Amino acid sequence: MATIRLGRAEVRIEPPRNRNRELALIEAVRLIEGIVEIPWQASLHAFERLLDRKPDLPRRIKLVVSNEFVRYALAPWTPEPLTEKEREQLVRALLAQRYGEREANWRIAIEPQEFEKSSLAAAIDADLVTAVQSLAARHDVRLTSMVPALVQSLNANRSRIGKARAGWLIDASDERLASIAFAGGAWTQVANERSGGLSSTLPEILLPMLRRDAIRLAELVGGTVFIAHGKGLSGVIDQIWPVVRLDGPELQP
Repeated sequence: MATIRLGRAEVRIEPPRNRNRELALIEAVRLIEGIVEIPWQASLHAFERLLDRKPDLPRRIKLVVSNEFVRYALAPWTPEPLTEKEREQLVRALLAQRYGEREANWRIAIEPQEFEKSSLAAAIDADLVTAVQSLAARHDVRLTSMVPALVQSLNANRSRIGKARAGWLIDASDERLASIAFAGGAWTQVANERSGGLSSTLPEILLPMLRRDAIRLAELVGGTVFIAHGKGLSGVIDQIWPVVRLDGPELQP
């Protein structure tokens, strides 16, 4: 199975784990003049060009979707049991409040509910999901899953993150600074801020966010910052918080 990252600036086929990441096959995203209302359209065209260039691609692919094209929320725990539909309606209300009605109608996935814990929810434009599925079918490729970038980083590093009492997971890939805070084995905050893709601006966005979270929840004071992607972040952040740098080409010294 191949893992492909659908980004705002590029679409890439990730090499297998523990292989040289420089071997990744990359297709740059070309801006499409006149298409501004559909932010993922140019990336979709790059994805198609990549499939055309790589006819020997494995027939099963996992697509990691840039945080640029995802919206996140935390579904609060409720003492009364809710059906899946009721939980989805709750998340849609949260998305509408945070982002607007359009995002509230996106395709939603929610973590299973655990006792007295919030659940991470992610939303992707339903039109993007349909377009990717159609493109994969035309190229005789089976799309096994579409995974938001922050969720991909979380799934790949759950065991390492789970050893910390409290902290944050940071994914600063593709002009977004996505983060999820946790304490006592539960999610406490999720954010997905625009960063502009410049390493120099990331600390200016991240440091105030970490401080705000720590003020809201004292358990986060002294928590560990796990950085999945974010060139130049660790040298600044580790002056205040313990930092663990996770796998990623941007994080090599």
